[in-house]
Amino acid sequence: MRKVVYTNSDEREAIINSAVSRGEYLIEDAITSEGKYLIFDTKTLQIKSQPPSIENRLKAVEDALLNML
Repeated sequence: MRKVVYTNSDEREAIINSAVSRGEYLIEDAITSEGKYLIFDTKTLQIKSQPPSIENRLKAVEDALLNML
C-alpha cells in the first residue's frame, strides 16, 4: 500500500494516471481536516488463466480455413 498527499485536482489526476500506468489500484481518495490523500494498492492482481485446449485450437484453425474458402 502507498499513501500520497496532494494539494489540488491537477496534482491528484497526475498522481492517479501515473499510478494506473504502473498497475496500481486506487483504494481510497480522502479529504480530511489534515489534508487530501490517495491510497493505492501496489500489488498487481494475479489472474490465473489456462491455455486453450487442443480441441479449441483445432476448431479455431478449422473455422479460419472454412472462412478462407
